[in-house]
Order: sequence, then C-alpha cells, then structure tokens
Amino acid sequence: MSRSEQLAAELEPLLSEARPGEDIEVFARYERHTQVAVRQSTPSQAGVAGILRVHVRSVGSSSSGAAVVSSTDPESLRWALAGARQLRRLSLGEGPVSAAPAFAPGPEAEAQDTEARDSVTECIEQARELDRAALATHSSARHVPEASVRRFDLSAAVVNSRGLRIHYAHQEAVAAVRVVAEERDSRVTARADCAARMPAELPLLETAQAAAESAVRLLHPTTLDATELPLILSPKATAGLLAMLAPRFHGDRAAASDADRATRLFAAGFDLVDQGRSPGGLIRVPCDDEGTPTQDTVLVRDGFPTGLLQNRSSAERGATAPTGNGWVSSTQPTAIISATNLVLRGPELPAQELLTRPAEAIHVVDIGRARGGVDPHAGTLSLALVGYRLRHGEPGPAVDGAVIHLPLGAFLRSVVALSPTGGFHRPGPAVAGALLLLDPVRVEGRGRTPH
Repeated sequence: MSRSEQLAAELEPLLSEARPGEDIEVFARYERHTQVAVRQSTPSQAGVAGILRVHVRSVGSSSSGAAVVSSTDPESLRWALAGARQLRRLSLGEGPVSAAPAFAPGPEAEAQDTEARDSVTECIEQARELDRAALATHSSARHVPEASVRRFDLSAAVVNSRGLRIHYAHQEAVAAVRVVAEERDSRVTARADCAARMPAELPLLETAQAAAESAVRLLHPTTLDATELPLILSPKATAGLLAMLAPRFHGDRAAASDADRATRLFAAGFDLVDQGRSPGGLIRVPCDDEGTPTQDTVLVRDGFPTGLLQNRSSAERGATAPTGNGWVSSTQPTAIISATNLVLRGPELPAQELLTRPAEAIHVVDIGRARGGVDPHAGTLSLALVGYRLRHGEPGPAVDGAVIHLPLGAFLRSVVALSPTGGFHRPGPAVAGALLLLDPVRVEGRGRTPH
C-alpha cells in the first residue's frame, strides 16, 4: 500500500461521524523535504524533514470551520473535528464557545530510513555534478560558492462525506548554483536554477552554463544612459515576470470589470494558460487541496484577459466555478489561490534567430523589483534589470543596475515573440521556460557595479 493510500484509509473512519446537514472534508498531505548543499565537491549540508498536516473541515449550508492537526490517529482527528465544529458555530454568531486552536502540534520528524538515505545520496551526487559542470564551463569562473539540490516528495489524500475519495503522489526537484567570475579588479556572482520532476531529470549542464556565462558577462559593467532598446528576457527573467503578474488573475482579488476584459494586456497572438492538467507540466496532480479537479485555465487569449483562478471560496463569492487552484500551506486551514504551471504561448522564433534579430538589444538575465515591482491592479511595472548588451547576437558590456518604469500593459504589449526552452522555473508557481523578445522600451541606467 502506498503512503497516499494509507493516508486515505486512515481518514475514512472520521467521515462516519457526519451529522445531519453537515459535510466533513479531510485533506492530508505528507511532505518529505530533502536538502543538500555542496562546496568544492564536499557536502556541506544535508538534511531530511518529514511534515504531516491533516486539515479537517466541518461544512454546513452557510458556514464552515477548519482545524489542522499533525497526526492521523483517531483521537487527533476527532479533536480536529470538534474544533472545526466549534469554529463553524462561532462563524454563525452562536458563540461564545470554547474554540479549539487552529493548529495542534504533533510529531514531525521522519526517521532516517533507507528511503530517506537514498534520497540524500541521489541529491548529493546531482549537486556534485552541478558543481563540477559550473567549474568546467568557463575559464573566468573561479569559484562555485555553493551548488544545491532540493527534492520534494508529496503524498496526499482527499476524502469527504459526499463520496469523494482521491489519493495521489507528487515529486519535484530544484537545483541551484552560484558562480563567481573574476577578472583583474572585477568580481561578480551570478545564480541560476532549474526544476524537474526528479533529481536525475534536472538539466544540470545547462544550469551551470547559464550561471557561469552570466557571471562572466556581467564583469566590468558600464554606465547606461537612458535609452530605448529591444529587450531579450532569459527564461529565468521571464519566469520572474510571469510570477509577479500571476496575482492579477487570482479570483479573490477585485473582480475584473468589462473595461478590464476589453483592454488588451499582451500583444495580439499571445495566450497565457495555467496548465493544471498538462501531462508535461512540472506539477501534475489530479486535484487541488480542496478536492477540486485541476484543469487548464486560459487567463489571456489573443492578448485579452479572459479568465481567473478560483478556489471554492472565491468561486462562491463570484457565483462561478472553482478552477482547482486552492492550495493550503503547512499551517493555514484555509486555502489560498495559486497558479500551477504557467505557460505563455505566442509567435515563436528559433532561439538563435530571436537573439540575433535586433541589431542591438539588452539581454536580461535576471529581474528584481524596483519601486514595488509589478502591480497588476494599479497597472504599473517597475523592474531592476541585470544583463548585458547584445550587438548582432554578440555579448557586450554589462548593464547591471538598469531600471524600467512603465505602464504594465505597455510593457506586456511590446512582447514580439518567444522561444520555448523546455523545462520549468520555480519563482512561486512553476513557469515554463522561454526566451522573450520585446520591442524597444525605455530603459534608465544607474551604472552601479554588480556584487
């Protein structure tokens, strides 16, 4: 019996305690986190942590209450159900009642069994390979401060008194590396990361090359005067941008007006999709943490906003259907809205053609927030750019410290084409990797030296 099947079996007896007019919903997730770090091919950090959270909800016709425990033993589950019922009564104004706390501590550490040791061993080998690849990539890459691999294993079960029975497993791995490049009096550190389903599937060589090449190309930055230039966003920068934009599509925010839907957000021909059911996505689960089946949700079609991500609560308030985007954290009994696999689609160009099409451009290897970053509801965008000039596809001086301040729509409508690179990045939701080419936008420079 798998761990997820075992969880489902342990939750089942609690459902028989449902009272007339009450639905009992139980969601259990067991997470195992494996984290290793390597310095100079020697493990400097390794650890495994196991966390079990069981969310018990008591739901009536117009109210609900929830409690979280860290055990599936019958006594703990009954304690959580009693607390959820009391909190539901309190939400109806039937208090005062003696409400149970929303979280009860329980044992969380996992024994270092064979499975855990094997997971650590695999991650160490992958981190060592990443470390070696980064050092061998470029002669100016002098040092790799750290290469790390993190593995996440999830076993989950969702049951309720209306007959829902779902259990599943999910695996994910993330690798990250920092590379130091030195040349004469300049020293730069750059970072790159990647995500995959399993450590063995991580594109370690490409990630090492991205970090080393970024560090080398950011040496000796020059002052950038205010100018208008095309931008080429690296897959990491594209992922960061889309992750900042994602809250624009959360259904628990202010509802989009007809005027919002009639205003083009991206350029014509571009779609933004949250692929909850994609077999090629990084996150492949049958349902969200509320038991709602996951689905593909089109957020932007042909440049116009068309859809929102909903959990059950936001869907009820908006008189619409949930989209399978309700996710609980380790300690919160209520679900928040989050995207799963964000994919931008549009006119495509081969990577080499995309990089060489503009006679001159700025290749943005990373972005950060400036004056608030992306504010989807105010419609503004302020970003700090780290990158370098490109002339006919050849790298030139670094332009670290450049900033842009633009209306959000004006920036997004300047996207001309993309080149999918495969793989995913993890700045919050998983985002499909892609190079983006943007028409000239106004860029301001601060001319500071990168660290």
